[in-house]
Amino acid sequence: MSTGLYNETVGHKLGTLEFQIIKMGDKNAGKLLYYIEAGTEISGLCALLRRTLSGLYIADMLGAVPVISWKKSRLLNENRVINGSDNPFEYFFEPISTISTEEASKSRHVIMHEIKNDAYLWGEGRIVCSDGQTERYILLQQNILKKYPIVFKKEIEQQLREEVASLMGNVKAIGVHMRGAQRRRFIKGLANPIPFEWYFNELDKLLSRGQYDCIFVATDDSEYLMKTKDRYGDKVMYFKDTERCTDGMIPYFTSDRSKYRITFETLRDMYALLHCNCLIGGPSNVTMMVRVMKLRYGKWEHCIMMDNGVCTDGEENVENTLKIIRNNGNMDILNQKKE
Repeated sequence: MSTGLYNETVGHKLGTLEFQIIKMGDKNAGKLLYYIEAGTEISGLCALLRRTLSGLYIADMLGAVPVISWKKSRLLNENRVINGSDNPFEYFFEPISTISTEEASKSRHVIMHEIKNDAYLWGEGRIVCSDGQTERYILLQQNILKKYPIVFKKEIEQQLREEVASLMGNVKAIGVHMRGAQRRRFIKGLANPIPFEWYFNELDKLLSRGQYDCIFVATDDSEYLMKTKDRYGDKVMYFKDTERCTDGMIPYFTSDRSKYRITFETLRDMYALLHCNCLIGGPSNVTMMVRVMKLRYGKWEHCIMMDNGVCTDGEENVENTLKIIRNNGNMDILNQKKE
């Protein structure tokens, strides 16, 4: 891990990225800080984790001390102190460095960088976006995680451990993540939904081995859960108090629960998937980050990832999502006619 010592003779260009060093105060005069503003205002938990790992990669390449902020995400930021911090990253995780976002904003040599997309250095000095959920991509993220561990706060991990143990005990479980909600619709630029039958086909094959006791279902969509229960009955385990959608819109936009609680429920599903014996999933930030984080928890007996391609002609959703967030979650704004 870099010492982050500032050296004015060192260039601050990486591949096609050029960085401007800003003087924001006089603290940490001998250090170069890389302030990672992860994601965008519509980034959820796992998208933020991906962007954070990308930022940590760049900080390491620059030899800078990383400072992580998730304050920009309107899906997570409660605008108040939780678990000792007003930075949503630190609601759940220990700080990556000893320098807080507040201290960084008063430091002498700071590179400010909004990480809106994944960017990694793939040879020939070029910065390019991630290449999806390939094994190469997962391995690179795991290597970053080895160097810069993202560690749960003790009280968070204890709560996760207790709630997962209470649900699952010592059973041998197949974990399946079913990305419903927005993916149930065909949205331009996002992965096409995975049909129910694909999940069930893979589950049937694993259950036919006679080695697994149950299925743990992680999903944000009530219909996915209901259909799985209808097919597999008492074999299905899930957290009954998790908020799930019924109308194709993620709970962040429709729930009366706090952003903190909804995010904790996502983390809890992820923690349960990490402790299953097998994983079945498709293209989603949740399955991607669970695969990356599995580094700390051994290996699955089977890891089955499905892909139904990317939608090229569906409805647009980015602008609609932004409108909903900026309207405090009120979806009626989508029905308003343009002037």
